[in-house]
Amino acid sequence: MEKIDYRATNINILTATSRDSRLIEAAVPITLDSDREAIEVALRAAVTVEPSKLCWIKNSDELAELWISEALLPEAHQNPQLEVLGAPIPWPFDADGNVAWQ
Repeated sequence: MEKIDYRATNINILTATSRDSRLIEAAVPITLDSDREAIEVALRAAVTVEPSKLCWIKNSDELAELWISEALLPEAHQNPQLEVLGAPIPWPFDADGNVAWQ
């Protein structure tokens, strides 16, 4: 595995699509250096014209608070089990491009 050029492999995985424009599964998973890169690649791979609906949890042990994209805000306001704690803000990334949880 040390001889794999992961950057080239990632590009090949992301550009190889089926006839209906869905990504083709790869034998090697995509690995990226930061949360920012992972989010950007996921959004590009989604191939949608609609605003992206994202939900970000810190980890599966801490589900009391989560971040959602602005596109999910109307649904969050309509759900009586959820409380919106603030207005939309840009994703806070640290210097390494990882989400900086507050």
